[in-house]
Amino acid sequence: MADNFAVISMTLPTDVGTDQSFDAPYPPGTDASAYDTANTAGVVVIIDDSDRYSGDQVEIAYGASATVTNKTEVVWRAGQTAMVQLPKVPFYADTTDEIDKSTAVVNAGMAIQPLDTMAVSGEDPAAAVPVIVAKVNELIAAYQAVPPA
Repeated sequence: MADNFAVISMTLPTDVGTDQSFDAPYPPGTDASAYDTANTAGVVVIIDDSDRYSGDQVEIAYGASATVTNKTEVVWRAGQTAMVQLPKVPFYADTTDEIDKSTAVVNAGMAIQPLDTMAVSGEDPAAAVPVIVAKVNELIAAYQAVPPA
């Protein structure tokens, strides 16, 4: 969802070869503490809206800015546009004191009880389908309402 990631778009100031880095400034009002540094799967770099790099191809160091290291054999050229997607700190609680971990958190403040726990408690899981569909439609509408960056 749109709220789970920050996207930094910038022009590369210099060539960035294998094992070389560039600094991507965080969006206004954020610093390193806003990002989920353990979520390496959420990091994506897109060069010139066409070449996508993630996983072992990119390394991020969180400091005064996001330092992006190119781990590919491809040279990212000065003047190209780099879009860097960084995963934000999870908006859900990760403790059983705040939210039961069996509850699927779909969006801040909205939770859906898993269908398997409904069956165990004697509730009809099929009864939850319209509720789930309504919440998914609500999420889609909210996502579509977010203006492009």
